Amino acid sequence: MTNLDTIAGTHNFSLVFLSIGIAIVAAYTALDLATYVKATAGKWRVVLWLTGGALALGIGIWSMHFIGMLAYGLPVPVNYNFPIVGVSMVPAILAAGVALFLVIREELSWLQLVAGGIFMGLGIAAMHYTGMHAMQLKATPLYDLRRVGVSLVVAIGASLAALWLTIQNQSETIPQRTTRKFASAIVMGIAIAGMHYTAMAAVTFQLANDSNAALTQIDNSTLAVSIGIATLILLALAIIAATIAQRLAAENARTEVLRQSEARFRALEQNSSDVIQVIDAAGSITYTSSSMQRILGYTPEDWQGKQAVALVYQDDLALAQKLLQDALAHPAANIFAELRLKNVNGARNFEAIACNLLAEPNVNGIVITYRDISKRKQTESALWNALQRLTFHVENSPLAVIEWNRDFRVARWSRAAETLFGWQAAEVLGKLPSEWNFIFPDDRTAVGQVIERLIDGSQQRNVSFNRNYTKDGNVVYCEWYNSGLLDEVGNLVSVLSLVLDVTQQKRTEAELVQRANELVRLTTLLAQTNCDLQKRNQELDEFTYVVSHDLKAPLRAIANLSEWIEEDLEDLLTTETRRQMNLLRQRVYRLEALINGLLEYSRIGRIETAVTSVSVATLLAEVIASLAVPVGFTIEVAPCMPTLLTHRLPLEQVFSNLISNAIKHHPRSNGKIQITAAERGDFYEFIVADDGDGIAPEYHAKAFGIFQTLGARDRQENTGIGLAIVKKIVENQGGKIWVESQAGQGATFHFTWAKIKE
Repeated sequence: MTNLDTIAGTHNFSLVFLSIGIAIVAAYTALDLATYVKATAGKWRVVLWLTGGALALGIGIWSMHFIGMLAYGLPVPVNYNFPIVGVSMVPAILAAGVALFLVIREELSWLQLVAGGIFMGLGIAAMHYTGMHAMQLKATPLYDLRRVGVSLVVAIGASLAALWLTIQNQSETIPQRTTRKFASAIVMGIAIAGMHYTAMAAVTFQLANDSNAALTQIDNSTLAVSIGIATLILLALAIIAATIAQRLAAENARTEVLRQSEARFRALEQNSSDVIQVIDAAGSITYTSSSMQRILGYTPEDWQGKQAVALVYQDDLALAQKLLQDALAHPAANIFAELRLKNVNGARNFEAIACNLLAEPNVNGIVITYRDISKRKQTESALWNALQRLTFHVENSPLAVIEWNRDFRVARWSRAAETLFGWQAAEVLGKLPSEWNFIFPDDRTAVGQVIERLIDGSQQRNVSFNRNYTKDGNVVYCEWYNSGLLDEVGNLVSVLSLVLDVTQQKRTEAELVQRANELVRLTTLLAQTNCDLQKRNQELDEFTYVVSHDLKAPLRAIANLSEWIEEDLEDLLTTETRRQMNLLRQRVYRLEALINGLLEYSRIGRIETAVTSVSVATLLAEVIASLAVPVGFTIEVAPCMPTLLTHRLPLEQVFSNLISNAIKHHPRSNGKIQITAAERGDFYEFIVADDGDGIAPEYHAKAFGIFQTLGARDRQENTGIGLAIVKKIVENQGGKIWVESQAGQGATFHFTWAKIKE
């Protein structure tokens, strides 16, 4: 049976502190590398830096643990199996690689954080116990499992804390980030060392009794210090490499930014719509942008060193000199002026902005920017002219023009509005319609609705009618033509109202309504009167028929009786008696003709006949054929007589009466009648002329009177009603009739007749 004795180790505190320092430096190195890896672009660069960081951190952690083991002294000789020692680096490097991989991720969940912490803690623990297994001594290590468990918890907890501290406050400033890295490195270093020394507290060694080795303490300080120095050098090189790489990357980034900025500046300078010049205090040009050639037609090189004012149009030199003086007097201030510059095609308007940067070393000059405003000036001029024309039309419009702003306050009040309503523009500008006695009370609700529709955009234009007050209290009726002016996004800018005074129109309408009512009343009365007239005409026709029948029947009987008496007493009658009997019958026939004439006269205009196409030549031929024209009597009808659309019978009666009168009253049997026609606008003028005795001028009017004759009835049978019938027929058809004649020179009758009877 072997006899075993327990041996206890001691720690070299110098090496302990060295191991803790190495742990802190390794932690800081890892954090610094993690920061750089995050900012590194390119997949392979990330992989290389991640690998290098894992090696540096892993070796640093391993170095801390190995130095810590060398700090642990035993009273027996201790050697190490260096292949196993080398293998113990692998878990540390893997754990460091996983840690760096996690901290460079953009987002890290709590589950990933815990899993990473466990993996990293177990890796460190694996490294530690693998290293313990590399110890070679005449003793057997005994482990307190409870303390071993505590060491694992410490390893995992330290790993979790390290990862959590690393991913915090990603948007810190550089000083804040550096401070945090130092604090995190101290916490991580102490935690890693704490795991090691907790694990070392969990082990004891028992020496075999058969060991002949002398119980002497082995000093490993030299080896530990050498490993520590080598590790620190390695970590320092890693930090230096990362720092140099960061600075190189920053310098490359700044160079690229400058290159891009320069490229942008050149592009802007070449494509700028402005000409940029830098001049010295004396006014000489030291720099001109290349846009000068495109805008003014000159190359910048041609103007290098020349006076800037040489570019200015002669009449604007004073403005250019004042611009330079003001710029010199007000450093860093923007001085504005409008002047004309010469170009290859003449002069154009420019806006010049001068800024005195003589005190700036990078500029050392006055920067002048010339912007071509020729088109803007033309546009401004066109707008001004348009505004003047608009103002002229507004102020001279017969309609009142009122402009309201978006709050519906008066913004414009034309002269016509002043005339219509009485208020001057100064009295109402800026007022709402409700702020003065302007709208008739009964119309205010309707006007408010019209305004609301214009403001809310439901109507862009509308027409409304309402009553308004004038300044002197009178009421005017107005039609409002309202149009809303909108901006580019559809918001109301203003409302333009054209106001038409319809007061007189309304009064006229009221009068027309009154007249219409009166006309309806008169029409009703006229209809009743017409009905009564028709009834009276019917009664008159019946009366006339009865009278003519009752009068004509005895007359015919008298005529017949006189003939019978004359036949029965033919042998007893004397010549005088026979003459008296003939005279009796003539009077009877004259009375019958008079009765027929009266009947015909009374029926004129009351007997409707159809409107037909009437050939006057054909009509005259039929009339002449129906008359007993004496042998030797001549009737001439002019050729090309017109054709009318009229009533045939009235025209036939007129021609028949005029021709028969000319024949009847002609003193000779070989007389002559001429019938002609002439156009008179919408009428034809017909002329019937004879070569008889004529009519003295004093009897012209009497000739057309009823029962009027110019000769004795005993000499010529005549009722004196023929021309009266003719006159009434002509006038009933819308025409006129008159006579031209002198005694002994024949008579010429004129009458007009419508071409088309409507």
